[in-house]
Amino acid sequence: MNVKPIYILLLALVLAACDAGSGEGLDENGIPLESNNEEETPSEEAPPTEEPPTEEPPAEEPPSEEPPGEEPPAEEPADGVTLAELQTDIFGPICAQCHVGSGAPQGLRLDSEENSYNFLVDQPSSEDSSLLRVDPGNPDNSYLVHKVEGRSSIIGSRMPLGQDPLSDADIQRIRDWVANGAPRTGTGDASTTVTASAFESGETKAVFGMHFSRALDPATLSKNTVLVQFIFEDFTLVANTDDYDLHLVAGQDLILEMNTEPYASAKAVDIRFNSPLTSTVLDFRGRVLDGDANDIDGGEQHHVLDL
Repeated sequence: MNVKPIYILLLALVLAACDAGSGEGLDENGIPLESNNEEETPSEEAPPTEEPPTEEPPAEEPPSEEPPGEEPPAEEPADGVTLAELQTDIFGPICAQCHVGSGAPQGLRLDSEENSYNFLVDQPSSEDSSLLRVDPGNPDNSYLVHKVEGRSSIIGSRMPLGQDPLSDADIQRIRDWVANGAPRTGTGDASTTVTASAFESGETKAVFGMHFSRALDPATLSKNTVLVQFIFEDFTLVANTDDYDLHLVAGQDLILEMNTEPYASAKAVDIRFNSPLTSTVLDFRGRVLDGDANDIDGGEQHHVLDL
């Protein structure tokens, strides 16, 4: 069989189908390349060239607030209460709801720091003329303290009128400000006072509390600053220091916790604090406490308490 004419015919048909022009897509014999006889399929993309990994700079650590190895400084205890603090926390938002302007009850204006000072300190009470509203250094003789504590001796109602009573903590802050001399600015220069705050006695334990109008220097406080003696029917016995502990709370409250079991038949306990017989205690300013409440640094705080 002569294949040449068939070959030529096939070639002509193919050329016609390919629009016969440039011969692109044919081999050297004019036969279509294999890839042109099939549907064009997308060619596989060459794998992307891997770029060498870029070295990222090390993450920066946030700067430490304190140099390594150093502890942050401890918060310093308060050196007393200021009138500005009382005005912001108590007199302004609570008392001045009523005690404001020229029509303030009893003529007592507490609507600014200046007015609070001028109308309180060394001013006679309009309800009890025997007392000052604030007697600097003497909270127990200050009518303001009587009114917020709700003492039975007051005239009229407890303050603040028509509101919840002040918290014990806020009343204590007012007392501390008065005890420290009721200064117009700052915390004043008066001696730091000591007052008994609590006493409880059980079968084997007794607890006695003292409050200070300023924070103590804890470095000057130890068991040797307290002399504890148990009083029996015929004699007095000094307590072993192993039988009591001291706990300073928030710088201004001292709790004396006593184990009374070894002294079960004692009738009373004698407690001396800040005594020359033991050692004195300093406040945060470095001044000796006024233990005997005579407005002079120094002096013993002395209590005899029945068991």
